[in-house]
Amino acid sequence: KNKDLIGKYNLVINKTDFDVYSCLKNIVDIQQNNINQLSKDIKIIYSVPDDLAEIVINSDEMRFKQIVYNLLSNASKYTDEGIIEVGYSIKTRNEEEVIEFFVKDTGLGIPEEAFDVIFDRFIQAKNIDFQKGTGLGLSITKGLLNLLGGEIWLKSELNKGSEFFFTLPYHEIQPG
Repeated sequence: KNKDLIGKYNLVINKTDFDVYSCLKNIVDIQQNNINQLSKDIKIIYSVPDDLAEIVINSDEMRFKQIVYNLLSNASKYTDEGIIEVGYSIKTRNEEEVIEFFVKDTGLGIPEEAFDVIFDRFIQAKNIDFQKGTGLGLSITKGLLNLLGGEIWLKSELNKGSEFFFTLPYHEIQPG
């Protein structure tokens, strides 16, 4: 289903080497500025281990920005006050190294029965106020990650917040 939505637009993936830390920090700064303009009491915390601050990956930087922006935007939409934490680490999944990103919030949370369908563009999760958006962001995000060779999943608890995780393939590239 996601391939239909993405395929319909004939998206071109343009992979280049880019500095993850700077790219992510830029998106965080823009989103924090947006939150401040809404007068919401939300602080975005950037959580990256020092030894991973200079990681360079080979992926589509524009699509990566779209993915992170969608997740941060959702987190800020469904959080009235508190913290949104953003970061990444290197993990091994299926015997391959990946870079695992996360966006955690202290917002409304998502009911467990919605976990399987939340990335489907035709089904919206019950108990979530979708007046705040179309609900298409997560299906588009999943489609983009499929094209980039990544995965997305979540953990959430109602009234406590949500944690979205996504991976991208990682092969060490020397900066510069």
